[in-house]
Amino acid sequence: MTIRKKFIFGRLAILGCCIALFTLASVTHTFGQSNPTITTLPVRVIADQSVVSTGGTMLTRKADGIFMTMYTAGLVPGTVATAWIAVFNTPAGCATNPCTAADMTNTNAHGVLYYGGGKIVGTEGTANFGGFRAVGDTAGVFNGTAGRLILPLTAEIHLVVRTHGAAILSDPNVLSQQITTFNGGCSANTCANIQISIHQQ
Repeated sequence: MTIRKKFIFGRLAILGCCIALFTLASVTHTFGQSNPTITTLPVRVIADQSVVSTGGTMLTRKADGIFMTMYTAGLVPGTVATAWIAVFNTPAGCATNPCTAADMTNTNAHGVLYYGGGKIVGTEGTANFGGFRAVGDTAGVFNGTAGRLILPLTAEIHLVVRTHGAAILSDPNVLSQQITTFNGGCSANTCANIQISIHQQ
């Protein structure tokens, strides 16, 4: 390699390092200014409020949205489980503390229910879910009075696991509805909200 080529490649390497450092600094600066808050909580069985010993949720709040992860166990293998993100933008307007599903139709609570994922439960009876919802996001909304996430930093967030009964493998269309919709398969099976993790602010 000639001296000139070595010089050019050397300058390019230095330039590349500078760009990488500048990008990293910009991302870090932006993230720092967004003031994220993170809460971790157990998953509880709705029927008796017992804690799922190997379950847990994490919720990250930023000014532009929320990110949730959920791991749970104690589910029935072969059934369909879906996750739902219930957002009460104005928890002070709820009829009770914490808010309940009834507050989804309470106009003072400004609630919205988002789809958070679905799957057929494997032999171990466990499930993982995760996702991001941005402020103003209307994708995956099932119901509610607000129609979108408005106040991510102060909203009350419920992460809910819903069962749709045994996976209906004989009908791919119904199975798809079970995995992706709130009432999928409920005409043939018994559906119910079975687990919850409530993140209050």
